[in-house]
Amino acid sequence: MTTRTTLPVRASDPDTSHEAAAKAVTIRPRIREQVLAALTDHGPMTHDDLMVHVSASPSGVRTRTSELVHDGLVEAVPDNAGTSGLGNRARLWRAVNV
Repeated sequence: MTTRTTLPVRASDPDTSHEAAAKAVTIRPRIREQVLAALTDHGPMTHDDLMVHVSASPSGVRTRTSELVHDGLVEAVPDNAGTSGLGNRARLWRAVNV
């Protein structure tokens, strides 16, 4: 049996959820760095474009991008849209420092 964590999981959640939450704490900063580096190095991209450069799930990329927007490091490109992998219009993101 594993030790329970004080991470955002319920006390009633299974041990596997606690293990995943503990692992996420160490992975989250690495994914943020990858998202910011990709936008800095390659310019504006959609979430689908970012998936090529970032080792994370689609939801992980979206969440880390949202965190970077909240921190003022990434922003949506105003009045411009890219194309998703399915051919739909998609928001473009860019690093603020570029």
